[in-house]
Amino acid sequence: MIEIQNLTIHYGAKVAVDNVSLQIKKGTFTTIIGPNGCGKSTLIKAIAGLFKESGCHILINGKYRNAYERKEFSRMASFLMQFSEVPMGINVYDLVSFGRLPYLKLFQSMRTEDHKYVEWAMKKTSVYQFKDQMVSQLSGGERQRVFLALALAQKTEILILDEPTNHLDLKYQYELLSLIQKLNKEEKLTIVCVLHDINQAIRFSDEIYVMKNGKIVVHGVPDACITKETMHQVYDIRCSINKIGKHHNVHIL
Repeated sequence: MIEIQNLTIHYGAKVAVDNVSLQIKKGTFTTIIGPNGCGKSTLIKAIAGLFKESGCHILINGKYRNAYERKEFSRMASFLMQFSEVPMGINVYDLVSFGRLPYLKLFQSMRTEDHKYVEWAMKKTSVYQFKDQMVSQLSGGERQRVFLALALAQKTEILILDEPTNHLDLKYQYELLSLIQKLNKEEKLTIVCVLHDINQAIRFSDEIYVMKNGKIVVHGVPDACITKETMHQVYDIRCSINKIGKHHNVHIL
């Protein structure tokens, strides 16, 4: 379980996250949504350990995050950033292999077990056929799956994703989120994800947190927290919510 207790984060004089408390259950797919600048990416970066001072407000499996050693935490949670730079001159296999660093001592070579997890992660994300190709030569959707494979190779129980579908075509967005959802179900991964697309959040999430101005406005299962009233309060838009098939879709009028 991930628990945040009264977390506040400042950027200079600006309050980015304002006294936020939440709980994310183990094994769930939890999504954070909200307008630009509402603090959702800052919140998810805090969970990932990018703000040292926030560690005394965040518990992972009952232990404060700042009590974990760096490698210990990296064996528990992996983080896929919104903008992942593509290193030049590196192939897919070598990039995914970086996910095994938390398990290796300084200057230690990869072991048989490490190679096994690298291959497993590439096969899970359908990039094994690219293992010898340069990452820079792949399409946007292929690259994002490679970075997801890198995160999976860490073999963690928590996967943290900051807008993983950013800059992807619609087809690749749904392919990637379907893959993440499959990993959530099959590997029992706890998924914590920031998304912009409300329809995607509804379709793939077990629980949603809606943010505005650094605060949690509402949270719960998608049907309960994605309402016309919430959309107007948070996004200042009028919309209808119509059910198509087994999923809800938000239509902006």
